[in-house]
Amino acid sequence: MPEIVTESFCERCGTRYAFEPSPPARKRRQMALPTVGSRKKPASPGVAVPLDPFLAVFRFCLGCRRYTCPACWNDAAAFCATCVPFADAPPIPELDPFVEEPEHFVVEASAWPRSDLWPSQSQGDADGDDSDVAELREAHAESERLAAELLEVERAEAERAAAERAEAARIEAARQEAERLRLAAEQLEAERLEAARVETMRRDIETARLVAERQEAERLEAEIKRLAAERQRLEAERVEAERLEAERSEIERLRREATRLETERLEEDRLETRRIRLEEER
Repeated sequence: MPEIVTESFCERCGTRYAFEPSPPARKRRQMALPTVGSRKKPASPGVAVPLDPFLAVFRFCLGCRRYTCPACWNDAAAFCATCVPFADAPPIPELDPFVEEPEHFVVEASAWPRSDLWPSQSQGDADGDDSDVAELREAHAESERLAAELLEVERAEAERAAAERAEAARIEAARQEAERLRLAAEQLEAERLEAARVETMRRDIETARLVAERQEAERLEAEIKRLAAERQRLEAERVEAERLEAERSEIERLRREATRLETERLEEDRLETRRIRLEEER
C-alpha cells in the first residue's frame, strides 16, 4: 500500500507541517487507537485523543476561526497569538502588496476532502481482507468522533477561559472603581478637612478681630471717661479759681474800703484835733 503524507500549514504564521499517519494494528477486535505524542500533556485514561495527527498538533481558535500551530497558540488564554498576543509569539509574515490575498471559503463538514481519510477498500491491504477495511472505517469514524469531542472540550475550555477572563476583568474593573471611589472619598475628606481648617482659621481671625475691636472700644471708652473726668476736674478747678478770684477781689475791695475809712477817720481825728486846738487857742 502506498504511504500517504498529509501536508498542512499554520493559518497565522504560514509554517508548513507534514504528517505521516501511523499504521493501524493488524489484530481484529483488539485494535488499539494510535496515540500522538505531539501534545504537551500525555493522554490519560478516559481522555479523547484524535487519530488524525493534524488535530493533535493544530489548535482551532474560537476568536478568529483559524487553525494555528503550537508556536502561535496561547495556552494560558486558549486563543491564538493574534486574538490574545503574548511575548514569544512568532511574527505574522508581511503580505506582498502586489500579490492578491487568497480568498477564504467556508467549507461545510460534508465537503471535507477525502485525502486525509484512511485508505478505502480499493486501497486496502494486499490480502484484500474486508474486515480490516471495516475496522479501519470504524477506527476512522471513532477518531472523528473523538476529534469532535476534543474540539468540544477545547471550545468549552476556551469559553471557560473567556468567562474567567471576563470575570477577572469585571473584578479588576470593580477593584479599579472601588479604588477610584476610595481616592475620591479621600479627596473629598481632605477637601472637607481643609475647608474646616480654613473655616476655623477664619473664625479665629474673626474672633481675634472682634476681641481687638472690643478691647479698643473699651480703651476708647475708658479714655473718654478719663477725659470727661479730667474736664470735670478742670471745670471744678476753673470754678474754684473764679471763686477764689472773686473772694480775692472782694477782699481787696474790702481792704481798700477799710483803708479809705481809716483815712477818713484819721482825717476826721485830725480835723477834730485841729478844731479842739483852735478852740483852746481862742
